[in-house]
Amino acid sequence: AFLPQSGQIATRLSVVEVVLLGRLERLGWRLPAAELAAAEAALAEVGLTALAERPMNSLSGGQQQLVLLAQRLVRRPRLLLLDEPTSALDLRHQLQVMEILAAYARSRPALVLMALHDLTLAARYARDLLLLEGGRLLAAGSPAAVLTLPALREAYGVEAEILTGSLGHPVVAPLRPHGQKPLP
Repeated sequence: AFLPQSGQIATRLSVVEVVLLGRLERLGWRLPAAELAAAEAALAEVGLTALAERPMNSLSGGQQQLVLLAQRLVRRPRLLLLDEPTSALDLRHQLQVMEILAAYARSRPALVLMALHDLTLAARYARDLLLLEGGRLLAAGSPAAVLTLPALREAYGVEAEILTGSLGHPVVAPLRPHGQKPLP
């Protein structure tokens, strides 16, 4: 399943109908109770049960992003590709999505692969990182092995501090563009 970075949904379909479209190949003229239950469970997983009957075009961008994640999860794919799945979300919902994806990867034989610009979030949740720049692979491995000062300079052109968070994961604090003098 693939979840693109963004895309406002202009449909008046309800939230639960949009999630059900994730299992379109299983649907017929009648809606089996098991399919509706699966869609409702996926909405509960992303915390949107209360919005099930709302039209998609009435939701915020972040809420729509969560609905589309539920739509992908209801398919139970073995490969889940996500492009910036937390981009339209506040901090709490970013953590919620990352917890959901981590639990999904742990609970079934599935690979979750995502593009993230939040390096600290990536370091906290990913087992392995790939650092790309201009379409080429700069580094691959554990977050601590990939997120180094030289790699961040090359990939992003920034000076940064790499701290260790209380959970033992790297925390990337960008300081300034590379080559720029520090502010007094």
